[in-house]
Amino acid sequence: MTKPALASVLHDLHRLAEMTGDPQQTDRQLLERFLDRRDETAFTVLVRRHGRLVLSACRRVLADEADIEDAFQATFLVLLRRASSVRWRESIGNWLFGVAHRIAVQARANAARRKRYEAEASRERQRPEEPADLSWREAVSLLHEELDRLPDAYRMPLLLCCLDGKTRDEAALALGCSAGSIKGRLERGREVLRKRLLRRGLALSGAMLAALVDAPAATTAPPPSLIRATLQAAATGRYPRSIARLIQGAIPRVFAAKMRIAAGVLLTIGLLAVGGSRAFTPGGADPATEPSAKQPQPNRAASKPADDEKNVLTLRGRVLGPDDKPVSGAKLYFPRWAKERRQGENDVTVVQRSTSDAKGRFRVQLPRTDIKAGQPHPLLAVAEGFGLAWIELKTEAPPGDVTLRLVKDVPVRGRLITTEGKPAAGVNVAVSGVMAFERLDDFLRVFQKETKHFDEGTGARSLRLPLDDVLPIKPTDKDGRFEINGIGVERLAGIEVKGTAIAPNVILVVTRADFDAKAFRKGAFRRDGDQVPPLFGPSFEHVVAARAVEKTRAIEGTVREAGNGKAVVGATVTAAGASAVTDARGRYRLVEIRKLSEYVVYITAPKEMPLIGCSVRVKAADTSGAEPMKVDAELMRGVVVTGRVYDKATGKGVRSSISYAALRENKTPKAEGLTLYTFADEYGRFRLVTVPGPGVVLASVPGTLLKIEGVPIYPYKPAAFDAADRTRIKMVDGKTPYGAFRTADGTVDLDLFSSCKVLDVKDGGAPVSCDLALDPGKTLTVELHDAEGKPLTGAVVAGVSAQTLRVVPFKTATSRIYALDPDHPRPVVVLHIERKLAAVVTLRGDEKEPVTVKLRPAATLTGRVLDADGQPVAGAEVHTLYTSTGRELTKSQSRWNLPRTDKEGRFRLEGIVPGLSLELGFVKGRQMLVPQTRREIKPPESGKTLDLGDMRIKPRP
Repeated sequence: MTKPALASVLHDLHRLAEMTGDPQQTDRQLLERFLDRRDETAFTVLVRRHGRLVLSACRRVLADEADIEDAFQATFLVLLRRASSVRWRESIGNWLFGVAHRIAVQARANAARRKRYEAEASRERQRPEEPADLSWREAVSLLHEELDRLPDAYRMPLLLCCLDGKTRDEAALALGCSAGSIKGRLERGREVLRKRLLRRGLALSGAMLAALVDAPAATTAPPPSLIRATLQAAATGRYPRSIARLIQGAIPRVFAAKMRIAAGVLLTIGLLAVGGSRAFTPGGADPATEPSAKQPQPNRAASKPADDEKNVLTLRGRVLGPDDKPVSGAKLYFPRWAKERRQGENDVTVVQRSTSDAKGRFRVQLPRTDIKAGQPHPLLAVAEGFGLAWIELKTEAPPGDVTLRLVKDVPVRGRLITTEGKPAAGVNVAVSGVMAFERLDDFLRVFQKETKHFDEGTGARSLRLPLDDVLPIKPTDKDGRFEINGIGVERLAGIEVKGTAIAPNVILVVTRADFDAKAFRKGAFRRDGDQVPPLFGPSFEHVVAARAVEKTRAIEGTVREAGNGKAVVGATVTAAGASAVTDARGRYRLVEIRKLSEYVVYITAPKEMPLIGCSVRVKAADTSGAEPMKVDAELMRGVVVTGRVYDKATGKGVRSSISYAALRENKTPKAEGLTLYTFADEYGRFRLVTVPGPGVVLASVPGTLLKIEGVPIYPYKPAAFDAADRTRIKMVDGKTPYGAFRTADGTVDLDLFSSCKVLDVKDGGAPVSCDLALDPGKTLTVELHDAEGKPLTGAVVAGVSAQTLRVVPFKTATSRIYALDPDHPRPVVVLHIERKLAAVVTLRGDEKEPVTVKLRPAATLTGRVLDADGQPVAGAEVHTLYTSTGRELTKSQSRWNLPRTDKEGRFRLEGIVPGLSLELGFVKGRQMLVPQTRREIKPPESGKTLDLGDMRIKPRP
C-alpha cells in the first residue's frame, strides 16, 4: 500500500487505535469500505478486531517478542496487499489465522537458520563421532513445518482446534461445514501429518500435539504500541526488512489434495542459496599442495610409484567452448571435504586442481582422501568470458576422458540499497549455488505453478557448493553496485548478500538477458494471501536491512543423573544457539545468548554414558535483568543399543536414520511420547540409548543413495517383521506385505521404513546388539518400445521402486526397476506424454531379463463442464486424478501443459492410461472446482475415446 493510500492514518493514530468500529458490520463489508472509499478506519477496525487471534497464532509458534511482532505486522500487511484480489467470506478470521501461522513458521525457520550452523559446529567440535538425537525443539519445528504443508482441508481444522483451542462445533461453524466433517478432517489430517513426520524420522505423539495446545497464546488484545506500529507500516509502506522477508516468504506448502502438490521448490532452491552456501564457507587453498592461481602448473604426468594409484584418482579430459572449440587456460576446480558430513562452516573448500592447455586438455590428480562418501563431487571448469561448466563424478565408477563444455555468459549486475534508500557500499556478495536446465522455460512454467518436484522433466542439475573462490566478486562500490561474471546464461543462481552491518539474505537470479521478473511474478499462480518468491533478472535493485544488535544474557545450571543425583560430566547443553559442556561437578554456563521471553535448554548425554537426553523449557521472568538464569536438569538412565544397518545382498553397511518406538506393553515411565532418533554412519554403525522394555528399532535409508535424473530412488523393500517378531506385534491395517503396527504412542507405518526389529531391553542390563538387514529384493532391467517395436526414450515411469513416490523420467529406452518381490507383484505405469503412449505392466522380479514393455496409444476423454446454473465454464484447467496405481502420475502432472476448457466448457484429455481408474478436478483462476457428484471413471481401451457428457461442478469446500 502506498503512502497516499493511508497517509491520513498518521494524523490520527491515537483516535484510530481507540476505535472499535460498528460491530454490526462484517469483515467483508469493512474490506469493501476500505477498497471502495479508501476508508482507513475500516482497516484499523479489522486490525483491532482480529489482533488477539493473529497474536495467538504467532505466539503458538514463536517465543521471541521481536519475531512475534514482526509476524503480527506481516500478517496484516499481507491482508492489505490481498484485499482487492480475494473473494472474501463474511469473516476473515480463519484466513488471518492461517496466514499468521504460515508467517510464524517462516519466522521460526529464519531464526533457526541463523543459529543452526554455529550450534552444529560447536557440537561437532565437542563430540565429533556422536550422532545427535533429534531435539524437542527440532521436533516441534518439524511438526509446525509439516502442519503448514498440509492441504487446507486438513490444515485449517487442526489449526483451529489444536492451536486456537476451538471445539469441533466452533471450528465447523467457522469453516462452514458440519461437525462430522470436521471430525473426519481432523482424523485424516492427523494421519497425514503422522505419516509425513515419520518420513522425517519423527513419531507424532500425544505430547507433541499437547505442545501445540500448551504453547503460549494471547489472552488479551495486542498492546496499543503494536497496533500503532502496524498501522504506521501500512500507511507509509516502510517497515523493516525482516518483515518484508516474511511477507515474501509466506509461500504455500500444499495446493490441494489430489490436485496440485505445491511449493517445495524453495526448499530445493534453498539448497543452492542456504544449504550449499553459508553452511560451508570456503577457506584458502594450501599453497604447498595446490596449484597457484597466478602461476598455473603445467599438465605433465607425474612420475609416481604404481602403488600410489590406490591413493590417487586421475582424471583426464577437455574443456570446450559453446562452439565446441578448445578453451585454453580454463581453471579446473574440485571440492575438498574436511568431514564425512557437512556440518560446520569450514567443512568444504573448492580448490583449483589444474589448468587446460592450448588444446583444451587437462589432467587432474585427486587424492583419495578428498573423496568422501555421501558428498557431491563436481568437477568444475571456469574460463574468462564464459559461463562455468561442471559434471558430477561418480566415485564408485570413475569416468574415463571427460568433456566440460562451457556456455555463453550474461553478466549479473545488481545494486544494493538500504531501507532508507541509501547505497549499501562495501557489502560482500557471493554465488552460493547454480542450477542449470535443459529448458529454462520448462522450469519457469513449473516454478510459476509452485509444483513441488520441479526438477522432474526440466533437466535440472544443481551445483550446491560455495563458489567464492571460483567466481570471485568485488564488494559493492560507493553506489552499492556489483557485477558477477561466469554464472552462465539460462540458469538460476543463488546469490548471498552478507556484511557486518546488514542482515544476511539470499537473492535468486535468472540469468536470461530479457527476463522480466515483474511480469513473471504478476503471472505466477498463488493461493489467496501467498506471495511470489523473490526472483530477479540479471539486472536488479535490492533492498537490504541493517543487522539487528541483539542483547544477550547467560544461563547456568547443573546436570545430574535422575535417581542418584550424581553429576553428569561431559554433557552437551545448548540453548538459543549457544553451547557448553558440563564440568567435573556437572555445571555448565551458556553466555552471550540472545534475550528471549522463553528458552528451551537441550541436554545431550556424553557418549560413554547410558543416559537419555532431555529438554527443559523455562520462561525468562526478567528478561531485562543481568543475573544469569538458573536451569538444572536430570537425565534418565537407559540401556545402550548398538548395531549395524547393512545391505542383505552385499553385506555392506548403509548410512541411514534410526528411530525407536516403544510397544504398547512397555510400562516404563516416559515411554509414551518419547522420541528417540539417531543416525547410522557410512559403515552402517549406530548407537542408541533407549528405555527398558519391549520396543521396535527401525531404519530408514536416505533418498541420496540412488537417483535417476535427479529423482531419489529407495532401492530397498519396505520393512517387514520376521516370523518370530510377528507374534509380538499387533498389526492394525491388515495390508500385505506391510502395514501399520501399534505402539505405546499410536501407530507406525512400516512402509515408511526399510528394516525393523523387535527388542526386549532389560532394565539395568548389559548393552544390547541389534543389526538391521536391508532387503533389496529383485531388480529387473526393462526396455521400453513404442507400438511399432522401436526403442522409446523420454517416458515417465511410476513404480520404479516400492517406496519411491515420484514418477521417474527415463531418458533412455533401458532402465531398471528396483525392490521387486515375487510374492507381491507390483504394477508399473509407463507414460510418454508427448507421443501419448501408455502401458501398465505387473512385475514380479523373477522374469527373464530384459523385460520388454510395449507402449500403445493412450485413451482419450472428452466432455463439457457446466456450473451450478448450467452455464459453460470456460478456461478451466482439467486435472487427471488417478485413484490407485497411477497416483504418482497425479502428483507430478502439474509440470505438464494441462488442457483447458474452451468457451463452451468442452475439454479433450489425451494421454489417459487405459485400465487405471481416475477422477477429474478443475482449476479456474484461484478457485478449485470439483464435480457435484463424485464419479470414478474407467478409461476406454487403447486408442479409443470416451465422451463423459455434461459435468456439473461446484467450488471445492
